Amino acid sequence: MRQRAQFGVPSVEKTLGALPVVADFCRKLRIADVVDALCPVGDLAELTHGQVIEVLVANRLTSPAPLVHVADRAQAWAVGEAFGIEADLLNDDRIGRALDAIAPHLDHLTGSVGPTAIEAFGVEASRMHWDMTSISLHGAYEQAEQGYAAPRFGHPKDRRPDLKQIQAGLDRARDDLERLQRGLGSRHYPDLDKVTARIAVISRERQVRRALALHGSTKVDGLYAGRPAVPTGRLIFEALTGLRIIPGTGQSPPVIPQPTPVQAHLLDLLDVDPRDLR
Repeated sequence: MRQRAQFGVPSVEKTLGALPVVADFCRKLRIADVVDALCPVGDLAELTHGQVIEVLVANRLTSPAPLVHVADRAQAWAVGEAFGIEADLLNDDRIGRALDAIAPHLDHLTGSVGPTAIEAFGVEASRMHWDMTSISLHGAYEQAEQGYAAPRFGHPKDRRPDLKQIQAGLDRARDDLERLQRGLGSRHYPDLDKVTARIAVISRERQVRRALALHGSTKVDGLYAGRPAVPTGRLIFEALTGLRIIPGTGQSPPVIPQPTPVQAHLLDLLDVDPRDLR
């Protein structure tokens, strides 16, 4: 006879995923410290701007959501446990104030994160690769906003001289760490959280590959569809998505269900212990 399912108590588990990896990355790059030194908050503030930016980096890497939904996503994910903050403080107004605060300092911030990553992860930056392309635009562009590239006629790559264009340049280190100083016609910096997230993916990918090389290997068993695969940033973060955590109550500490063999291997290669919460 087929048994009938029953309702139980509401689940208190949260998704932990790659949050410990992101938190460790942010700590090594001192992202919160750099932001808070340039953009201090008052003594009564419950969150610093640096803490908010770290959460945005985590949001970008684990479960991208619009600003208005970041607080809800942080509640579903173990953002509070991984970063040591109250997730319900991450409303869109608080995030907006943090982004407004760092806007005048983007040049300095993006210029600080790149060199720190090079030092922290041993990126080979003695040789850089510079690539240019063009983006043709349709419509009227009488005057671009201040700080953005000005479309103009030229010699575009798509051979459409009848259209205005902007030039886009990308600067990379030899082992593929994207430099932060990249231009779009004139100097124009991308969002700090997107830049930092990109560096996190590349740095962690390199870290795993180098750790494998020390053991004479290039692939992680079971990483892709149960088969060995060369680790990429995307595969690493996807494999860690299944990590869960049961929040602590009272004197009881949080509990992390045993990671799968693949997850445990990746965490070992990354030198990250998910039990070390902030």
